Amino acid sequence: MDPRLHALLERHDGLVTRPDMLRVAPAWTIQTAWRAGRLVPVLPGIYVDAALIRDWDADLPMLARVEPELARRAALAYAGGRAALSRLTALDVWGFRRQPPGEPVHLDLPIGSGLRKRPHLVVRHRSDFAIAPPQVVTRMGVPVTRLERTLVDCWPLLEPVDRPGPLIRAVNDRLTTP
Repeated sequence: MDPRLHALLERHDGLVTRPDMLRVAPAWTIQTAWRAGRLVPVLPGIYVDAALIRDWDADLPMLARVEPELARRAALAYAGGRAALSRLTALDVWGFRRQPPGEPVHLDLPIGSGLRKRPHLVVRHRSDFAIAPPQVVTRMGVPVTRLERTLVDCWPLLEPVDRPGPLIRAVNDRLTTP
């Protein structure tokens, strides 16, 4: 792989965008790295180091074959600052439920953002949504929906036996009130 691309991958923990790569190397080097199997596109314009792709299920989309933290970073890079992690993905970031590998990444965006769902990426457009407080907070360095919104949005997505746990824990940890 071109040393400039390799250095860029190292600096960004294995995830790069096409515009970032084009700033340091010509387009043909990206295509060469992709053809050689060193770069893998996980979303349009978002690439990861091929060494970070798990080979356990080749039928899954590429975004599902990377670790959940890397999948979250890729989804946010794809959204280009127009989205926040939400629902089950946000519940993981808040520390109330581990998101298993292979589970889709959830994003909330304002209406009119133009982003559409992709394999392993669930996108929800909300008319009353802004990527700013009070609707979005930064947690672990990423934008995420507020805890109260996250808990409400996750209720129908969780198994009935798993629903009360995050709510009780959030109140007990004094992160929210009933």
